[in-house]
Amino acid sequence: MTPRINEASKEIDLTKYSEALLEQLSRKKSGYRLDGQGAVTDLIHPAVLKAEHLFNHYPDQLSFRTHSNDFNILAFENLEEARALYPNVKTYSGFPWVIHQFLQATPSEALIHFEGLGSIFLSKTESFAPVLVPALHHYTLPIYLDYALSEELWGSAGKWIRFHERLHTLFTNRGLLLDQDFPGFYPLKKEAIWLEKFGFMGQKTPDSFILMMTWDFPLTGLVELEKVLARRP
Repeated sequence: MTPRINEASKEIDLTKYSEALLEQLSRKKSGYRLDGQGAVTDLIHPAVLKAEHLFNHYPDQLSFRTHSNDFNILAFENLEEARALYPNVKTYSGFPWVIHQFLQATPSEALIHFEGLGSIFLSKTESFAPVLVPALHHYTLPIYLDYALSEELWGSAGKWIRFHERLHTLFTNRGLLLDQDFPGFYPLKKEAIWLEKFGFMGQKTPDSFILMMTWDFPLTGLVELEKVLARRP
C-alpha cells in the first residue's frame, strides 16, 4: 500500500525517490544472509522508500493510520519501547516464517518486531488515537505490515506459498530436511553447510544448518539454489 497523496496540492517532485529506488535495485548481491539475524530485509520496500521521501520533503502528504488488515495498530521506534507499554504481549520477530506462524495462530493481539524498521502492536480490541507529533516509523511500519500480511505473499498463489512448495520439494528430494519446515524456514542436516560456499549463509548449530529467508529473498536466489543443488552429486 502506498501513502495517500493529496492531489489538490502542488506537484510533488519524486526525482530523489526514483534515484534512491534505482540505486538499491542496481546493487549486486554477492550472497544471501539467511541466518535469521539482523534486518528482516536488505532492500527497502518501494512504498516505504516513498514514505521516507514524503516524510522528509512533503510531510503534509502523508496520512496517519491506526488500522491495518483486521487490526488496530500502534507503531514504536524499537522493541524496548513497545515492550515497556505491552510487557505481557507475545512478540513475533518479523521474518517471513514467523509471520506465517502469526497468521496461523490468529491472535487477538501481538507485538511484531521488524528489525531495522521498528516494532508494531496489533490489537483487535484496543483502539488508538493519532500521535500528536508523528515520527517516520508511524508511517513506514503500517505500510510494511500491510505488505507482510498481504494476500500477495500468503494467498494460494502468493510468493511464500509458491516458494515453499519448491523449496520443500527441493530439500526433501535431496534428503536434506532434518525437521519440520515452514515457508521461509528450512532446518537442514549439518552437511548442507557446503551451501555457504555458494553464498547461502545460514545459521549453524552443532547438529544442523538452518536457512531462514528474508523478505527480499528473490526468485533468482531460489533458482540459483535449485541449480546449485542439482549440480551436487
